[in-house]
Amino acid sequence: MVDFSDCVAELEGWTPGKAVILAGAGTSFCSGGEHQTINSILTRGGLMCGYMQDATSRLFNLPLVSVAAIAGHALGGGAELATACDFRIMKQAAKIGFVQVRLNLTTGWGGGTRLVKLLGRTKALSLLTSGRVLDAETALKIGFVDAIVDNDGDIVDHAKDWLSRNVISEKETTAVVKQVVVAADNMSEKEAYDLERELFSNLFGSPSHIEAKNAASKFKK
Repeated sequence: MVDFSDCVAELEGWTPGKAVILAGAGTSFCSGGEHQTINSILTRGGLMCGYMQDATSRLFNLPLVSVAAIAGHALGGGAELATACDFRIMKQAAKIGFVQVRLNLTTGWGGGTRLVKLLGRTKALSLLTSGRVLDAETALKIGFVDAIVDNDGDIVDHAKDWLSRNVISEKETTAVVKQVVVAADNMSEKEAYDLERELFSNLFGSPSHIEAKNAASKFKK
């Protein structure tokens, strides 16, 4: 958890690129809490919750497009980590589930709140109260993941390919678009409108806008 938070802090100051891929080592994405660790912090649930809510929220709000690349199991806390990314892709054989209820727990890393915003109240409630583990086809059908990729090949390579086809904006523009989306998610409507107007005004008529506009005009001809 500390390493994860430190990684997010590093990404907050990272400027060379426009996207980040979150993937697990080996065949799993993240299979949830490790029993020995959980047993050692049973009296510190609130501290852990606050720490990870902060870390996952900061990942969610990065000025980067984030993709959870799920190659294997994403269970419990692993499913919550997946909600902290903008997009999710899964290998055909992967599984994902909010299994906290099987331990008489609820989500503790902000995943429940993000799941409601992502899927709506009814679908989120169904997943959180049933502890159901979803296969890739079901997760795609309900709108929890954005794409299914082949089991063959490295999941990070699949994610890079997906990003190259779906995020066409340059890194500076991508960062601004992400600001608009984050503002809409966290600010009042008036505040979000004001920021969107400010960001648009900064880009409109800028050298990069004019260059892209002229290139588009040449292409049409």
